Amino acid sequence: MTHPDKDNAAREYPAARAFFPKAFIAILPVALTVLTILVVLRHVDPKTAYEHLLLIHPGTLAAVFLASIISKVFLASQKWRICLASAGYKIGLRQSILIQLGYLPAALILPSKTGELARIMYLERCHNIPSEVSLSALVYDNLINIIVLISLLAVSWSYLPREGVASYRILLLLPVLLLFSGRFRRVLFRAANHLPGTVGKRFQNGLDFFGNIGSKTFLLLIAIGFAYRLVAPVFTALLLMRDLGITAPAAAVCASTTLIDIAVSFPIGIGGVGAREALYIILFKAYGHPAVLLAAGVAASFVEKIFPALLGLPFVYKLVLNYFVHAGDDGSR
Repeated sequence: MTHPDKDNAAREYPAARAFFPKAFIAILPVALTVLTILVVLRHVDPKTAYEHLLLIHPGTLAAVFLASIISKVFLASQKWRICLASAGYKIGLRQSILIQLGYLPAALILPSKTGELARIMYLERCHNIPSEVSLSALVYDNLINIIVLISLLAVSWSYLPREGVASYRILLLLPVLLLFSGRFRRVLFRAANHLPGTVGKRFQNGLDFFGNIGSKTFLLLIAIGFAYRLVAPVFTALLLMRDLGITAPAAAVCASTTLIDIAVSFPIGIGGVGAREALYIILFKAYGHPAVLLAAGVAASFVEKIFPALLGLPFVYKLVLNYFVHAGDDGSR
């Protein structure tokens, strides 16, 4: 005869065992952010950094906030909107901006690219866009970002002291460009035919998406991608640092902010806060005092990540309400 308490413990243990990994994943970004901030503050005087932060001119703040809205809201929303339009799924300009604004708070809080899942679910439920098409648009958007980041890094790095090696970094583009070649896509199409049932069909639909993107659309997306990166963070960093008296060359700012963007895209904290400030101090140490660089990093983090998320908060409720209204409609059918 088994003891009731032991039976209960046996039933509860798997649930507890499943809870801890989820809790760990949720807490890890917060812990990494706090740890990074503590390490930075141990080496830099926060009072001096705060005093310099207060010296930023209101006109500069207005300019960088406007740049953030243009880049993080308008240009970002148009990239995936154009991707979806190429596959025959059209979303209005206003609706795409609304979705982007509602997505930004999730992008700040959730690690890596998991915030994108909310947008994929919303598009499937409220706009009848298959999840594999939205996912393909996300993959294509990220490939465009990779091309732009590596291109900016390759071009701007050649103006820095290590000029001999930098020009060869452009070769890193070749594996990415391969994904856009017709021959490579045909190989993937043939592979999709051997996949079973629903999996093969979804994979095929995703590949169809890539086939629908023409050269003109590709060039337009590349142009938007460059504008997105140059407006924020490059333009933002230049304005903030000039205002704080940091005289880093434009090429150095372009190369360093691109490296920072690549680094904070990994799940190393909440929106890269903490990591961005540390990298500002490390990469720009030749151009300014650590406390001033910390002030520039804090301002950049607020403008690029926290401000857009705060801007999007009022729109989250509307999107969530719309999502559940459509869920109710599906349930009634």
